[in-house]
Amino acid sequence: MSKTRQRRLNRRALLLGSGRVAALGAGAAALTTAALRGALTRAEPNEAAAGKVYLPLLGVPNPVALLTLAPGITMQMQPVGAGEFVMGSDRAKDPQADSDELPQHRVTLPEYWIGKTEVTVAQFAVFVRATGYAGAPDALRSGKDNHPVNNVSWDDAQAFCRWASGVVGQTMRLPSEAEWEKAARGPANGTGADRRYLWGEAAPDPSRANYGSNVGDTTVVGQYSPQGDSPYGCADMAGNVWEWTNSLYRPYPYNAADGRENTSDSGGRVVRGGSFYSFEVNLPCACRNRFNPSYRFVDSGFRLLASSISLTLAL
Repeated sequence: MSKTRQRRLNRRALLLGSGRVAALGAGAAALTTAALRGALTRAEPNEAAAGKVYLPLLGVPNPVALLTLAPGITMQMQPVGAGEFVMGSDRAKDPQADSDELPQHRVTLPEYWIGKTEVTVAQFAVFVRATGYAGAPDALRSGKDNHPVNNVSWDDAQAFCRWASGVVGQTMRLPSEAEWEKAARGPANGTGADRRYLWGEAAPDPSRANYGSNVGDTTVVGQYSPQGDSPYGCADMAGNVWEWTNSLYRPYPYNAADGRENTSDSGGRVVRGGSFYSFEVNLPCACRNRFNPSYRFVDSGFRLLASSISLTLAL
């Protein structure tokens, strides 16, 4: 890439709509997100436009993607790099770990993007208005636009994923419980490889998470950032609402190929993270729970994942 072209790109944000990038010049070339990280050095968020997907990849240590669901309604996605992580618990370090968190083992995953926050009431409302969806009648709480949507079932979450995929031109889905746990815990290197909580080993407290009925309701997403964030910059993965995953509840070791990620099979689906009702014991990264897919309650919500975000960059 010439220095002239590099400087031109440095002055531009990347705008995607329905899977394509707004033209920055003549000609086009397909680039991976990894290539973009190496080629671009600065982003200008004020160049984002309604109805687009904006990726400020330029010179940011942890680049993000902003998916626009409707004018003024965006969803921030955090990248999680490919590689190994530690899944499950070690009772030598966590004597309170449940048997379904054992044995602790290592899992390797490809790169993916996960929502920085749970899907909000405002984001879910766009879906309801656009589709006429009536399956979650108690989800749209007045005055709670920036709170996580709750009172939603696994089936409701799947319906939202299908709609969001069409809107942004990317395949959006629920994370597997392995993808969820890696995003919460971090990679299998460094001192925090098997960290107990999102933030490390320190016990939870009301400055880091909404749990134990210390608030008595959901809170605005991101209220506990950055002190309560995961190593990948994800907020509210401890407390607020239990988060649906794609996974059927099955014993460890985790194996994505054993049928537990089959969306057509029946059975309880894993939820993660605890909720505003939950006790401290539900907040470790490795804690597992399961709900019937039709379950709707005040502490059930979800966040989205994209296996990849494809770009076509105009050069």
